[in-house]
Amino acid sequence: ETCLVSINGTVLGDGEDVHVYVLSTGIHVAHPQFSGRAHNTWKIGAAPWSDCSGYGTLIAGVIGADSWGVADGAQLHSVKVTQNCYAGAYWSDLIAGFNWVAGNHLKPAVAMTNFVGDKNPAANAAVQTMIDEGVFVALAAGDNGDDACDVSPAGHGNAYTVAASDDSDQAWPDNNWG
Repeated sequence: ETCLVSINGTVLGDGEDVHVYVLSTGIHVAHPQFSGRAHNTWKIGAAPWSDCSGYGTLIAGVIGADSWGVADGAQLHSVKVTQNCYAGAYWSDLIAGFNWVAGNHLKPAVAMTNFVGDKNPAANAAVQTMIDEGVFVALAAGDNGDDACDVSPAGHGNAYTVAASDDSDQAWPDNNWG
């Protein structure tokens, strides 16, 4: 079954020719499920390209893996915003990644990050800059059981914030909400 991807009303089929920028822990670009569509695109400082935590690769797989990705034709761009194997990022590094995407993306473009933290006006401003530059921005709601409107970047009003569900399509118990 083919899943049709739509951005702002434009149907993009399986995501072919769409550039998805995954701001996370990196992507294992050689993974066979990506069929050469994953690329090391940008990273913070001297961080290694590898995704030693696996989290960025997981996110990229949900987006574009051959067998189960929702956009299995998309070009997957690793925007590595972590400096080590820990799956956490500094605000300054995440904002630098947002700014890089805003100024360097190929269109049509989607940016996605899984990072969530305390309210941060600078992070929200960087998300808005991506949106202003024509990037569709998808953000994780977070998993602390809090109001997603009270955290960044999930609480940004112009981005699309998503939460998790289980295999019965029920909200994950620790999802942020709002």
